[in-house]
Amino acid sequence: MTQPTDSDAGCFHQSFCSPHHELDQGGIDLIEGYGAVRAGNSQVYQEMREFIGARNLRSAINYQTVSENYLDIPNFIDYHLAVIYFQNFDIGNIKSWRPRIHRGKFRWMVYDQDYGFNLWPPEVYLPAMARDFADYRKLELKNQLCILNRMTGTA
Repeated sequence: MTQPTDSDAGCFHQSFCSPHHELDQGGIDLIEGYGAVRAGNSQVYQEMREFIGARNLRSAINYQTVSENYLDIPNFIDYHLAVIYFQNFDIGNIKSWRPRIHRGKFRWMVYDQDYGFNLWPPEVYLPAMARDFADYRKLELKNQLCILNRMTGTA
């Protein structure tokens, strides 16, 4: 797989963000995988992760803080429902973005679902997942499921 470039972030911005969200060029933070910055920076992403990791989100005040300052919660839920429905087991394909404005919220994007929809037989994708994500328990602490678990109280 080739690594995304700044032009990929620019293409995403021009083809999706600008027309749908009326943002200026360079007006997004685009995060890929488990925190790699593809556009903007990760300052607010890290703030969000630290806030969620350090607080009980069963508290209405903490949940509201996340909802108002960091995360588009309906989008986050829709993202996970889609990935579950698609049966996509390729857990490394994660992208989120936020407009670089005050209280700009992160949104997750569905993409690269080739392991979903049962397009690959298990004898292909299971060894690939075992190879790429052999230490899943360690990886799980870093990925967006931690956020989901903390928000639903299952962490």
